[in-house]
Amino acid sequence: LSALLAGTRLLTLTGAGGAGKSRLALALAEERRDRGVGVWWADLAGAAGAEMVPQLLAAAVVPPRQGSVDAVDGIARALGSRPALVVLDNCEHVVEACAELAAALLGECAGLTILATSRRSLGVPGEQVWRVAGLAVPAPDPHRSGRGEPASRPDHHEHHRCDRLQRRHAGFDRHLDRRRCAGRSERRQQRHRGAWSLDLGQRL
Repeated sequence: LSALLAGTRLLTLTGAGGAGKSRLALALAEERRDRGVGVWWADLAGAAGAEMVPQLLAAAVVPPRQGSVDAVDGIARALGSRPALVVLDNCEHVVEACAELAAALLGECAGLTILATSRRSLGVPGEQVWRVAGLAVPAPDPHRSGRGEPASRPDHHEHHRCDRLQRRHAGFDRHLDRRRCAGRSERRQQRHRGAWSLDLGQRL
């Protein structure tokens, strides 16, 4: 998936609610940030309408002194042609607005990649779509005993791998929880905007 993101300018993670799209987007964003790429995140779950989409992203990207300019123009000027990743999270209820914003920014910002999460694709030319199916339920093991005990117990290497995966997933969940708390605080401070956004490039 990292290679797919590196080879496209617009990748949309689709899937049902709770499938893990935001967690996966966060992992990909952290990889980009660790490589020195500027990363900005806009959570669109609270967008009351299409007009709020560029304003949400502008709140993260555009310096306050430029807040009076058109939102899309301000974002394009702030990003310029440098390598950057913009994450548009929870696009499903404002898909058309997200598609319009993505097309405009990709046309203006040569180094920009957009990662979106949505229950359906944006429909922008050149978009790559990755369906997140969630965790699969394993099929019953015919070698288990009648009491449901495994025929063989996992060795210490398997325990180590499971512990490592659990710690990583727990870390993603805590990170998202911190961002949601920060978002609620910022929403209270920005009620006149009616939305909030987070700058991963500054706060991760």
